[in-house]
Amino acid sequence: MDIDNAFKMMQNDLNTASDMDVRCSGATCVLATIYNGKLSVYNCGDSRAVLGRKNPNGSMAPVALSKDHKPDKADERKRILSCGGHLGCRQVL
Repeated sequence: MDIDNAFKMMQNDLNTASDMDVRCSGATCVLATIYNGKLSVYNCGDSRAVLGRKNPNGSMAPVALSKDHKPDKADERKRILSCGGHLGCRQVL
């Protein structure tokens, strides 16, 4: 379950094996796994994982399990740049 490596392999495949120019296109992914009774959520891009939690009165309340990775958000832009990345076409390059 090497999720980080799986995401890197996917990006590499898009960069090298695709017939289309992927530099200014985007993809998103949300992945949820349950392993040994533990829920793990992974996301890439601006897809969001949300859990429905039942309230005592029987209604459902949304619980965000991930944050969107949008380069137009100040904190995400700062994170990308601090890791040595750069931005273009509203995405990480």
